Amino acid sequence: MAVDTPHEAIAKDAKQLPVMSAGKLIGREAILAKVYTHLKANEAVLLYGAAGAGRTALAATLASAYVQQPAGVLWMNVDEPRLEELLVRVGRAYGIAEIANADTPLGMVGAVENTLRTHKPFIVIDGTIDAGVLSRFISRCADGLPLLIVAPEAYSGPWETVHVPSLQDDQAAALFKREGRVAVNEYDDDVFEIVQTIGTSPLSVIIAARAMVASKQTPDTFLKLVGQVAASSGATGVTLALTVSFRALNNALQGLMLIMGALFPNGATGELLSMVSGAQSASVEQAMNILTQLHMVERTTRYGGYHYRMHPVVYQFAHRYLSNAGKLDGLRQKAQTAINDYADKYADAPQYDKLAAEMDTFLALALWAQKQGDRQTALDLAAVLNDAGDFAHERGYVYDLMRMRDVSAGGSPFPAYPEEERPVVPVLDDDDDAPDSDEYAVDEDALEPVEDDDTGARRLYNVVSVDDEDDDEAFDDDYADDDDDLLGMDDVAAPPSAPEDVIAMPPPPPAPEVSPEDMMSEPPPPPPPAAPQTIETMDDVALRNALGAARQSGDTDEQIALLKEMSARQVSAGMDNEAIAAYTEVLSAYESIDDQEGILEAEDMLSALMVKTANPQPAIMHAARGVRIAQSLADDITLIQLYMTLGDARQLLGESGQAIQDYSSALTLTRRTDDQQHEAIVLFKLGYAQLDDGDAETAIDTLEQALALFKAQEKRDYEGRVMGGLGSAFSDLQRWSEAMRFHTSALYIAREVGDQEEEALQLNSLAYAAVQAGELGDAVLRYRQALYLALVMEDKDNIVSLVVDLARLLLRSKSYAAIAGMLIDAATQYEPNDRDLVQLRADVEAAIASVQASGKALKPAKGSALDYAQNAYQMLSD
Repeated sequence: MAVDTPHEAIAKDAKQLPVMSAGKLIGREAILAKVYTHLKANEAVLLYGAAGAGRTALAATLASAYVQQPAGVLWMNVDEPRLEELLVRVGRAYGIAEIANADTPLGMVGAVENTLRTHKPFIVIDGTIDAGVLSRFISRCADGLPLLIVAPEAYSGPWETVHVPSLQDDQAAALFKREGRVAVNEYDDDVFEIVQTIGTSPLSVIIAARAMVASKQTPDTFLKLVGQVAASSGATGVTLALTVSFRALNNALQGLMLIMGALFPNGATGELLSMVSGAQSASVEQAMNILTQLHMVERTTRYGGYHYRMHPVVYQFAHRYLSNAGKLDGLRQKAQTAINDYADKYADAPQYDKLAAEMDTFLALALWAQKQGDRQTALDLAAVLNDAGDFAHERGYVYDLMRMRDVSAGGSPFPAYPEEERPVVPVLDDDDDAPDSDEYAVDEDALEPVEDDDTGARRLYNVVSVDDEDDDEAFDDDYADDDDDLLGMDDVAAPPSAPEDVIAMPPPPPAPEVSPEDMMSEPPPPPPPAAPQTIETMDDVALRNALGAARQSGDTDEQIALLKEMSARQVSAGMDNEAIAAYTEVLSAYESIDDQEGILEAEDMLSALMVKTANPQPAIMHAARGVRIAQSLADDITLIQLYMTLGDARQLLGESGQAIQDYSSALTLTRRTDDQQHEAIVLFKLGYAQLDDGDAETAIDTLEQALALFKAQEKRDYEGRVMGGLGSAFSDLQRWSEAMRFHTSALYIAREVGDQEEEALQLNSLAYAAVQAGELGDAVLRYRQALYLALVMEDKDNIVSLVVDLARLLLRSKSYAAIAGMLIDAATQYEPNDRDLVQLRADVEAAIASVQASGKALKPAKGSALDYAQNAYQMLSD
């Protein structure tokens, strides 16, 4: 396989990924954080969601980060692949001929596993794939590697499932404004109405926004156009956005879109499109640039040339458009002829790059022709490619060539898997039957040719006037260039009116077979009725299945109840990111029925979970919206909680001043409602915010009020934490004796309630205060006690920092140098390259040499660092 860079090679740069750059995503921070948490732990994650929700964009964003790593990214776009196909593609990606050209690819499972484990790439599998094939590939070849599956539905298997919902209205509006270059707020109402009309999927929003920019309209006039098209076509959602954009295209652009729809979903190179259309390559490239900027086509590179592919939803739109017009068969025949001509052209005087660039198209044509009863096409293509020098072996396409030959013979190159080997089955239903989806945002300058070049690209996009009575007559053919009519087509049938029209429903399952004996025998007695199962008693699998059924039936109330139960279980299990995803669906469900109380509950829960998972910005967004709703509903109890959540999020951002305002608002409400339970907690949080804001005197007053309430409520854990805060406040005021008194009280309460983390914190604080007060003996004792807890809890960061502080303290008397050295040796096992430890090691050696030179004795280092720390810690119990 002597090829420098096959188009399926491991990507080491974002430009080498077979997807367009996703840009900065909007409203996806929580999902990205959740997915990355699993990937960082070398776990597989499956992203699923409705069509156009932006799953591939999320994958592209993550991949753009992973390409910077030495292992790179192995990205495989798939369409119902067999396991053999995945194996040989790994071989091609790494240029390993024995895998790519194996006569029996399944015999290469071990070699593929070894290859992937050696290189450890980030793997992305994007498209439709049988769950059994996917499960086998992961378990046999990619177990323990970061792997992301982008699929149209969720399956149970050796991966985490993450749902990707559509955007919320405000997020969709923000995306529309960015993509539509709306820099002012005067059109906000129009923008909101647009996104509510076309739907909030990123695909729909971007297509509509780009269409508005290209037609030089403002949101108010574009909204009128959207309404007109919706009324005349009956289209909704993403189909409406596509219809608006498509109707504004001139013949050249419409023609190329329809050619793409007549080809295959994998796309085509610019050269093949030129051969199908009969247009010059330069004209095709110019037109495809416009379609790319309009988000109707995705453009990547293969072997120095452009390769174009439609988003699956856009492909189905164009494909059905042709079918409705009765033009599909004729145009596909024209495309088939061009594909065969392309193969003949580059096989005669073999140009391997050209053939490899369209190899997926050759195979797609062979498989499609077989379904039409035409086996000769596959046979002819296989013969042409077989005669193209050593192309198949050189580029690793032996398996594909064998598959073409078997297709022409009506068989399969390898035996299919028996049904019993497919243990993985779908357990969740999508809300939409539409195909895979992406969200790609490009640099705004990429639209400059559309907006500014009135002599070039501007000619390829027609301006629509919302005052025209007939939308279809509002397009001026005078804008078209010489390659205007690529198809020689007049007006064709209207596009499909809804995504459901585009995607065929799956056939019903076959009826079970019944033998004659079964028909003659008496039926067994019915089993006793099972006890009614409630949501609370369902196991997790039953819960997911029930949720799928509720989605399919459109039972919103049942979906909400099931999702709440699922979220509660996830929170109890510490699966906070999963709970965020579940409650995001709860929020969407409540919004769909405009249940304000339900929306408030969901915003309250989501904001709290966002704080818990250290996502302050989304927390503020959810909490701020919740505050507005709670105020309108006069729900003071929830309002208190939301103000506290806002304060917590501000604290995470380091905005203590704003946090003080939020906590103060909560405090006012607690006192107005005589809610002393919440008042104590708010005072506790407010005191710490004041302390962080540098106002120690006010913090002392606030914390003393909290302390009195917690004592009355007999909440010892909070009582101890407040005392710790008072100790910190007195430390800030350099009143060390008072600081140590409060820290000591907090220490013994922490031991009483069994809170080791709080105990360790107070020991650290006591040691620091003792050093500042000049009580070095007490400081050493407290550092040793704190070190014991850090060692027991295996807290690496605290072990290193405590040893550094303790060693520096011990070295104030050189006779303790040996003990300091023992501690440094222990800490070095956790952080061998820590600069402080390295420097202290040199200081210890110098101190030992100095003591030995003076003839004095060193204090002996007996036992281990753990023994040294434990001896001090035992004194707390004496």
